[in-house]
Amino acid sequence: MKDCLRQKKTSSVSKITYVCRGKGDYHRLGHGSDDHVRRPKKVAALQGKKVVCIATGSLHCVACTDQGEVYTWGDNDEGQLGDGTTNAIQRPRLVGNLQVSSLLMP
Repeated sequence: MKDCLRQKKTSSVSKITYVCRGKGDYHRLGHGSDDHVRRPKKVAALQGKKVVCIATGSLHCVACTDQGEVYTWGDNDEGQLGDGTTNAIQRPRLVGNLQVSSLLMP
């Protein structure tokens, strides 16, 4: 079971921290390793971003920010992460040629 990108307020100024836990194989947690994580751990690559939506596959994740940025990570054996390769991505990486239209954002 995987908890991906749970938001957690860390101070009175509403600083948001994104955390994941669960099975880390195929780098699906975004921590930079394939270790399994029992306790929620920060996803460092997303700190300072405001994630407004997330989609998870069985072995990969996609996150969209309030700025329209799209980040992907995890297994990429069929090119599902949108970076033009089939290499697994260990940490959330901005998909440079893809931006979510502000019309689609909540």
